[in-house]
Amino acid sequence: MTSGLIERYRLYGEPIRQVEPRFIHVEPIHERSGYHQWRIAPHAHRELHQFLLVSEGGGTMISEGRSLAVAVPAILLIPAETVHGFTFTPGTDGWVISIAQTALPASAGGDGLITALIERARCIGPIDRDAAAQIGGLFRSLSSELAWDGAGRSLAIEADVLKLLVSFARAALAPDAATAPLSDGDSQLVSRFRALIETHFAEHLPVAAYARELGVSEDRLLAVCRKRFDAPPIQIIHQRLMVEAQRWLLYSSAPIGAIAEALGFRDAAYFSRFFSKRIGVGPRRFRER
Repeated sequence: MTSGLIERYRLYGEPIRQVEPRFIHVEPIHERSGYHQWRIAPHAHRELHQFLLVSEGGGTMISEGRSLAVAVPAILLIPAETVHGFTFTPGTDGWVISIAQTALPASAGGDGLITALIERARCIGPIDRDAAAQIGGLFRSLSSELAWDGAGRSLAIEADVLKLLVSFARAALAPDAATAPLSDGDSQLVSRFRALIETHFAEHLPVAAYARELGVSEDRLLAVCRKRFDAPPIQIIHQRLMVEAQRWLLYSSAPIGAIAEALGFRDAAYFSRFFSKRIGVGPRRFRER
């Protein structure tokens, strides 16, 4: 639906193509950002999550229309398909890992600590400098293993990736301390629910339809969503609709009526009321502002 709105890359500036199942790429921030004069235009990565450590410099991260200050040392968490961009201070440096969902270590697949990293885009900083130094060391180790073809390379890469993800998760814990932890089963349910929303959010399905597809009761789904997001399932669905609506308004010149139709609304007036209730201004005013 959104492929015509913004650029989608494997890595920024590179032609999009099928992402290999085990794709992992690590590079210093200055290599790509410096080449592009420290400005990375809004874009998204198909099937790739990105995690950044910004250790020097700083700047601004744009995520789904929000502008977030990058106060170093900072960590940036960017799930696959999230529209994001950067304006870095010249000389900014650190590390970035781009990793396919299918390349995440098997032991991390159902762990709530790790899945929480890819629930939403975040900019967290400044973080503890000792934690930043540890993360930087893990990046250097992983970069060396990726460039080397020695014995045990695959195991060493998996170990470094897992340690890197845990370090990111621990650094992100403080801002999210108020969020209730989930069991592995509940975390997997949340992940499956989010995946279904990605597929069906423009169809305006009732929560009961999601619960049936997930094989759980509506009460179970409600309890898990309240525990993880402090919000009912319908609000999570509507938030996803709002993200897509704002993408269309920010990154396209499509008429509001066409956007309403693309997002499954019966008419532009209903879409405008839905949007205004949640943002405080109508879609036309939002686009102008």
